[in-house]
Amino acid sequence: MILYGALAIVCLTYAAAAAELRPVEQLIPKELRADQNLIAIAKSMDQGYGKDFGGVSRNDEGRVIMLIADREVVYDDGKVKSFEETLNDPDIKNCFSLLYPLTNPTDKVPKNFDPGRIRVEKMFKALYGASEQEVAANCVTVIFCGHRVRFSARCGAALALESVGKELNEVFRTRPDLKEYVAELGGTFTWRKIAGTERLSNHSFANAIDLNVKKSAYWRWASPTSLDGFTRMGWPVQIIEAFERHGFIWGGKWWHYDTMHFEFRPELIAYSKIRKLK
Repeated sequence: MILYGALAIVCLTYAAAAAELRPVEQLIPKELRADQNLIAIAKSMDQGYGKDFGGVSRNDEGRVIMLIADREVVYDDGKVKSFEETLNDPDIKNCFSLLYPLTNPTDKVPKNFDPGRIRVEKMFKALYGASEQEVAANCVTVIFCGHRVRFSARCGAALALESVGKELNEVFRTRPDLKEYVAELGGTFTWRKIAGTERLSNHSFANAIDLNVKKSAYWRWASPTSLDGFTRMGWPVQIIEAFERHGFIWGGKWWHYDTMHFEFRPELIAYSKIRKLK
């Protein structure tokens, strides 16, 4: 059961958004339709965020932008950036520069391979709320594996988390040993910056959940020399895939790993599927 309020009436699920796909090429100016990567990204945004994605155009400066929840967000700023510069000042194109892997289990990944860790803050503020108060107003209570958690009703995030919880409850019937991964939770909605940065965590937008901290590994807790050799093979595939089926990515697939962390990023899951089909 999910406890909503009036927001439930207008909330689109990830599946519902995907079911109402539009011919995305119609949302892209003709002169840009030869860019197959732009088309793939636009399709992914449309699948992930439905009517909150308003298409592609150019702003007054001639930059290609995407209209997201009625806000103009730069698609390609034309800058050449280092890894750290990309994290701190990305455009939308940067966010899709690393393909999130849908194969499981995952062992080791290349240095600085962090698909989904690159985020355009302006985009998430447009989708989920530009302040702690705005995000909080969009939150509902979800019953997740026996816990009551606050999650955003925007973009279908809360309904997606509820669906994951239902799947996991079924998994635990035959694999009760895995229930310890959700015996305690690290949290969901908290307006805060990522440790060691000036960037907002996606927990600020109430679209991320941390599972049991006691069962997790986090790159900042480890020696820097150990990151290259870190293996993700010990984490239960059943949990990872339940989240991925409903539009979440797993922080364990980052080189800067965070195995407790799952984040609702349906556009990245959609992009991986589109690219895999090509």
